[in-house]
Amino acid sequence: MKFWNFKNEADSETADLLLYGPISDSTWWGDEVTPTQFANDLAAIGGKNVNVRINSPGGDVFAAHAIFSQLVNYAGDITIHVDGLAASAATIIMMAGKVIMPTNSMVMIHNPAMGLMGYYDAVQMVKMAADLETVKKSIIAAYKNKCNLDDKKMSKLMDDETWMTAETAKEYGFADEVTGLSDTVNMAMDGSCFIVNSIKHKLSNLKNTAQLRNLVNKNQPVLTTKKPKEEQKLEIKNMEDLKKAHPDLINQAVADGIKNERERITALDAINDITNATIVEIINDAKTTGKTAAEVEPVINIVKKHSPATTDLKNAQQQFKNMIIDNKNSGADGVVAIGGDTQVDEKQKDAADISFMASVINKKFGRNK
Repeated sequence: MKFWNFKNEADSETADLLLYGPISDSTWWGDEVTPTQFANDLAAIGGKNVNVRINSPGGDVFAAHAIFSQLVNYAGDITIHVDGLAASAATIIMMAGKVIMPTNSMVMIHNPAMGLMGYYDAVQMVKMAADLETVKKSIIAAYKNKCNLDDKKMSKLMDDETWMTAETAKEYGFADEVTGLSDTVNMAMDGSCFIVNSIKHKLSNLKNTAQLRNLVNKNQPVLTTKKPKEEQKLEIKNMEDLKKAHPDLINQAVADGIKNERERITALDAINDITNATIVEIINDAKTTGKTAAEVEPVINIVKKHSPATTDLKNAQQQFKNMIIDNKNSGADGVVAIGGDTQVDEKQKDAADISFMASVINKKFGRNK
């Protein structure tokens, strides 16, 4: 299935190439017929000037490079119109001709990325990282076809995942001309999606959505042709009122909370040792009480060193207490146990460690205290 569409009317001196939606990541680079078909479609225009109209979140970088190369070598003039959003790989195609952007259109550039499935060793991962750096250099080379930024500045903008208004894009050299507001361009945020001219662009794989939201909110009169509704004052008394007043903020907070909790659990699982019942108990307790891997790792290290096998509750608690104190006093953790405020701080930390270990042991032996 083609992801482009040529409009070539016989009585027109120009033809249109429409790139609306994602640039294919599955039918281009692995299928030699597809780039050949694009070349045939382009040749069929007969040398007419071409208007390339883009509203795309990007997609396959190799497909974008192939389109860029064929457009650059085309006999007719190429004019690029950003009909809303040109992001990611779509910005490579932008570099093939004169770029015209309405005031209420946007551009986004970022580093190339790849999705992985399966298992890979360190050598393979290093190779993949090197490949991504090569791809990044190829993208910068395409940008330098128009842009007036040096490689270091361009690389930094890609590192930061930079969203640009039409004016900023012109300042950096991505655009040649900024027109007035376009009646055909409408933008809005809807939870985890950025909607441009009824086309939804998912934001889940992006990292700098805060800048995008800020631009949309700050420049609402510029980034949309719809008149904003009359603001209504809403007195916020509870969570339901807050959800109604600021749904985007609530959705973002929930998403961030879920992400942080997943990262906490993943970090705890990474230091778990299923062969050691005590460590398993510590990890399970940490998961339910909200502790982080950094908080319980010192205790786990002590358990790994000594691995007490006693089943007597009182002896176990005392043994853990002795282990913690001996470990601190020995300097094994690089901490001085004597002297001034440091001694007070260490005693407090020892007490906290001992209290935590005692609670774990109590739970393990079915006691509440």
